[in-house]
Amino acid sequence: KIFLDIQNVWLNMLVIPGMNTYGYDGELTGKINYQVHDKNELGIEMDIRQMKMNETSLGNMKITGNYLSDTLGTIESDLSAVINDTSSLNLIVRYGKNASQSSIRSDFSSIPLTIVGSLASKYIGGLDGMVSGELALTPTDASPQLNGMINISYVSLKVVPLNAWFYLPRCVPLRVKQF
Repeated sequence: KIFLDIQNVWLNMLVIPGMNTYGYDGELTGKINYQVHDKNELGIEMDIRQMKMNETSLGNMKITGNYLSDTLGTIESDLSAVINDTSSLNLIVRYGKNASQSSIRSDFSSIPLTIVGSLASKYIGGLDGMVSGELALTPTDASPQLNGMINISYVSLKVVPLNAWFYLPRCVPLRVKQF
C-alpha cells in the first residue's frame, strides 16, 4: 500500500521548469491511495483551488477517481471532476480482452470554453461560452465508433488573424457519429 497526502502544494512547484507551457497553476490538496490485492487499485481525491491557466482564472476544481486493473488485462476506471460547483465531467473507461466489453464514455455539463481559449490564443481571443454533452467510443467490428451529442451555447470569440468577432447566442447541438 502507498498513501500520498498533499496539503496546500502549488502545481507549478511539481512541474519541471520549462514543461508548463500552458501556465497551469493552483493550490493542490488531496489524497492518492495505491494498493495491490488481486487487483491494482488506485483512488484519488483532489481539490485544486485558485486554478488558472496562462494567468486566466478558472476557479476551483474537485476531482475524484478510481482505477482498477487485474492480471487478465481488465481495466476499469471512473473519473469525476467538478469545476466551481457548476461544471462537471464524468469519464468511464472499461477495457478487457473481449472487445465488446471495452468502451470510453463521458458526459460533461456547462464546461466553460475559456479553458480551451488560452490553448489557442495565437488564433482565437476572448473565447467565451459553454459546452455540454455526452460521447461514447466503442469498438464495432474492426474499428472504433464515436457517437454522442455536443451542445455549444452562448459562444463569442475573436479570430485573431482576421481581427473579427463571431457570436453564437443560442444552443447549437452537434450530433457526433462514426469515428
